[in-house]
Amino acid sequence: MSAPGGHRFGCGAQRRSSLSVLAGAVAAVAGLQCGCGAPAARVEGARQAGQAFEQALARSNYPQACALLAPQTRQQLEEEQHTPCGVALQVPWLRERAK
Repeated sequence: MSAPGGHRFGCGAQRRSSLSVLAGAVAAVAGLQCGCGAPAARVEGARQAGQAFEQALARSNYPQACALLAPQTRQQLEEEQHTPCGVALQVPWLRERAK
């Protein structure tokens, strides 16, 4: 399957694995929203970051979404997909989930 710009995605299972990691990272941010003894400012910061990431995906603003990822998450996504973060995030189910 080709992405915009002619990039080719790797194996479907590998792509799902990377996106599962990404979805897990977003879920972890959302999980911080529940409190778990974290200071209110930290919980609010996590909530805002998760919300900003989802909004960026919903608007197809991939550079912003990539900038909001933790550096290790972004690097893992790019390495596993053999493509830049912005291209790797361009999957329909991920955008739909963000809406």
